[in-house]
Parts: sequence; C-alpha cells; structure tokens
Amino acid sequence: MKLSRKQFSAALELVIVLLVTALVFRLGVAVAKAERGYDAHGGEYILLALPVLYYAGKQTLQDWLADLREIRRGGQPWRKED
Repeated sequence: MKLSRKQFSAALELVIVLLVTALVFRLGVAVAKAERGYDAHGGEYILLALPVLYYAGKQTLQDWLADLREIRRGGQPWRKED
C-alpha cells in the first residue's frame, strides 16, 4: 500500500505532535520533581492533552481563515448555500 502525499504529511504531522508532546511531558515531570523534591502526580499531566488541543486549535484556525476568505469574496460564511 502506497501512501499519498497528503496521507504522508498527515502521518508525519501526527508523529511530530506526539513526539513533541512526549518530550514536553518528560521535561515537565523532571521540572516538577526537581521543584518538589519527590515523585508525585500533578499538573504536568495536563500536558498529555496537547495533541487534542493542537488539532482543535488547528481546525478552528482553518475554519476562521476559510470564513475570512469567503467574506473577502463578498459572501456570507454563516449562510452556506448548497
């Protein structure tokens, strides 16, 4: 099975987001441990929500830009006509 260019870029983006999340989480755990002086579960675990926040923010930005383009063309983005 051969991946298309779009599928490859989506897979690469996912891998990058997951790697960055893992690195930031590990850094957060290390900083929290150094600050507290012992192992504990704290707010650094919210960093595991980064992929969800990233994709939600990305979709919101894409929708916002599409609406701006529609307004610039003279249309009304809230009134979609089929």
